[in-house]
Amino acid sequence: MIGLSLSFCIRDIMAGKMLEADVTKIITNTSARTEADWDRLCAGYRQTYWRSFEADAVIALIQRLRAQGKIEQPRLEDPDHEHSINAGVWMPALESHQR
Repeated sequence: MIGLSLSFCIRDIMAGKMLEADVTKIITNTSARTEADWDRLCAGYRQTYWRSFEADAVIALIQRLRAQGKIEQPRLEDPDHEHSINAGVWMPALESHQR
């Protein structure tokens, strides 16, 4: 599956609604360039989207996904990039190659 929202996708994985092993990648509208950027981003999301989950577990999940190259941030190359999650947060990986 391909996720289209870092906040909601991480929340779904942590809540057990999506298996980490089923995630092909997460394409996010974030633009975290440095570790400090990631720290700030995660700290903010932990206050809202991820507040129900243990912080260390969330950070470990994000670190694993980043290390595997599964988090893509198109805004790092194109600051105007934005995609919508109006059609849903997850889509099948095969469908994404057809678009």
